[in-house]
Amino acid sequence: MNTNTKITLEFSPEEYDDLLRLAYLGEWMANANKKGNDPMLLTEVHQLIYAKAYEEGFNDIIEYDKELDEFAANIEFEEEMSELISEYDSVCFIEELASVFVQRDLDKLGDLSPKEHEQKTEELFDKYTHLFFEKGVESITVNNNK
Repeated sequence: MNTNTKITLEFSPEEYDDLLRLAYLGEWMANANKKGNDPMLLTEVHQLIYAKAYEEGFNDIIEYDKELDEFAANIEFEEEMSELISEYDSVCFIEELASVFVQRDLDKLGDLSPKEHEQKTEELFDKYTHLFFEKGVESITVNNNK
């Protein structure tokens, strides 16, 4: 691909609103765990999307910070996105926790045929995710008596 070529897209306001959400979530995902001097990812394209939004009148979502010389989402938009991120994190946590319990239980069962392994994995995963979504992590107890 020729890197000197510019690509032009046209969006309806609703589509651009969705693009702003994708840009926010993508940039957040790429940089959420960055520490110290780790280089930030996607910031240039993120700023291009925000700048165009500001220019096109999305001032109810995007603000320009003169001091930092950059565009940013306003607090209401960030709160909305934080809710989505929190929901995502909760589901990931429960599914990862369920996977750990499934593996523990499978290890206790010993050798299984591939079909039995698949069936048992699905059965246990459904059991644990249902339990954790239904009762929360409060349903987990830790037994240190080994």
